[in-house]
Order: sequence, then C-alpha cells, then structure tokens
Amino acid sequence: MSYHIVGYKWCHFFQSACDAFESANIEFVKNAFEERPEFISEINILCKGCIYVGMPGSTSPQIFKKIDNKICCLGGYDDLQRLGVNNLPDWPRSIDF
Repeated sequence: MSYHIVGYKWCHFFQSACDAFESANIEFVKNAFEERPEFISEINILCKGCIYVGMPGSTSPQIFKKIDNKICCLGGYDDLQRLGVNNLPDWPRSIDF
C-alpha cells in the first residue's frame, strides 16, 4: 500500500497536505510539478490500469491511496481536512478495497 500526493511545487495546499502527512508520520510519495501537463500526466500514469474509487481531479493537490492494482482518489486538501489525516489508514471504510 502506498499514498501519493500529486501537486504543483508552488501550491500552498500541496505543501500543507505534504506537511500533514509528515506530521502524522505517514509515508507517502510526493509528486511535485511546475506545469499542468506534467501534473495531469502523472495522475494519468498513477491511475492507468487500476480499478479506482472516486474520480481524480485536476486541482492541486490530488491525494491517492494505492493497493496493488486498486487506487482510491481522496481528492484535495479540503477532503483531507474533512477526513482527518489520522483516519487515512482506515480509509475507505465502506468499500471492499
């Protein structure tokens, strides 16, 4: 299992999401980009061939939980705030993931 945060290097919300993971001692892959085409391309590569829950967005950051060929798209920083970083290990609860 792995967590991935994809975002723009200059985006405050991307940095805040990464800081939240680091503060909670949750390992993750940080994918930071300068330009939109690279950002969108990384999301497509990350999701390619996966069974996924949720729709990846086009705003920075996008947060993912990947297990084998399954990926769950949490959304962005506001979604992380609503869920709470400490609840990530149990997320998603209602789906046989």
